[in-house]
Amino acid sequence: MAGGRDISTPLWTRTGGLSIAASAVLAVIYLNQPFDDDIERLIFVGCLLANAAVAFLTGLYLQPRVRELFDLLETDTTGTEARARIFGDWRGVAFGLLFGLTIAFVGTRFSTDGPALPWAFALLTAVNVIIGFALYAIVRYWILIHRAMAAKPFRILALSRPDLTVFMLINGMITFGAAGISCLAVLSLRFSPLELGTIAPVFSVFSVLIVVASYCVPLFQLGNRLHMEKRREMMRIETMVVALTDTLDGRNDAEKQAELKALLAFRDAIAAVKTFPPNGEFSFSATVTAVVVSFIPVLLERFIPGVFGG
Repeated sequence: MAGGRDISTPLWTRTGGLSIAASAVLAVIYLNQPFDDDIERLIFVGCLLANAAVAFLTGLYLQPRVRELFDLLETDTTGTEARARIFGDWRGVAFGLLFGLTIAFVGTRFSTDGPALPWAFALLTAVNVIIGFALYAIVRYWILIHRAMAAKPFRILALSRPDLTVFMLINGMITFGAAGISCLAVLSLRFSPLELGTIAPVFSVFSVLIVVASYCVPLFQLGNRLHMEKRREMMRIETMVVALTDTLDGRNDAEKQAELKALLAFRDAIAAVKTFPPNGEFSFSATVTAVVVSFIPVLLERFIPGVFGG
């Protein structure tokens, strides 16, 4: 497929465009039903539409970065092939539709919204199609990057390479995108007119777990590879240090003393390398920020009582 037509962008664009357009039309119909809590429903619908938009735009932003990453990795899978497998797979659309129907069924199962209930079901389905597609794309990315990382040789002190820089950029963007979706999903639950019962807290926890997984899952493979490489390098240096020390045998050999000093400095540099997160504290702090973003609705309700009414 290398050098062929990249089918990913049209499929993602069509699916996302249709999902958002259908959601907008259904939102108008749903909001035109006779309700007593128009403001709450308006916020509820706004959060749903914003959620779909975040998922769609995040996918558009990531596509060229994914292609660049796999081209830089120089594995059997080219950037164009990886992009098509992640964002151009019709199974992603099928999964998105199934995900949307599942969310709609669970969300409206116990509701008594009267004549508006079918429109609420249709709206929830349309909104969650692109979100389900996004979840499928994330899992496909995890699988492909796992295979690519397993086949790629690493050196412990080569952490500033362009491919790892793009990898960390993609991982951070996926994490923040998941955090935005989680935040909007929890907000929509807070303003939802549907009777959700225990579904709301369960879904809130699930959303936060998705945010954490979006950061940790891709990095475990890379972190483990770097940890093993660091361990091998440390053992190799220790062997060289022991051998060089034995040759000194108390003699004042300036050349070998300098070589020993250089080896010890190299060993210290290797020991100081962070293997998880591979990009150091900045990566970890970025994830903490993303998790906090996903908890914004809970924090608002905790520190501003009554912000969500009730």
